[in-house]
Amino acid sequence: MIPTPTETLPKPLLMLFSSLLMLCSLAVAQPSSDTDNRARAIGLELRCPVCEGSSITESPSDFARSMLEEVKSQVKAGKSESEIINYFAGKYGNTVLLKPPFSGITLLVWILPVLFFILGAIVLIGYLRRSSRKSLETTDPVLLEQVRAQLAKSVQS
Repeated sequence: MIPTPTETLPKPLLMLFSSLLMLCSLAVAQPSSDTDNRARAIGLELRCPVCEGSSITESPSDFARSMLEEVKSQVKAGKSESEIINYFAGKYGNTVLLKPPFSGITLLVWILPVLFFILGAIVLIGYLRRSSRKSLETTDPVLLEQVRAQLAKSVQS
């Protein structure tokens, strides 16, 4: 049977070793600074030009990493969030923004589907009204009287 470390090492040495191990893990997993947190938050608003649909914080590409480093350097320089976002929008266009401003073409992209839906509903309602009127107008009066008589007869019995 192989002895375990707790059986072979003295308790004080084992405690010292485990304490050093915990200190090393704390040193490696040090909390992020405020600068890193702000840079990540801003990075979540910027789209990676290489990876469609993901932010530069979440993207694994080298280009996104370099963009995130640029964000960090601008945060360290004391620039505000809007200044940094405007810098990237000016450099790469509004396509780099995950939440583009509602102006120009993006405004049309949001409004036109709603307008087409409303227009389609109006056309459909008008068509249904006209077709129901036509079906009543083109009904044979003799046939209509026969149906009414049969209906009255079935209601009475």
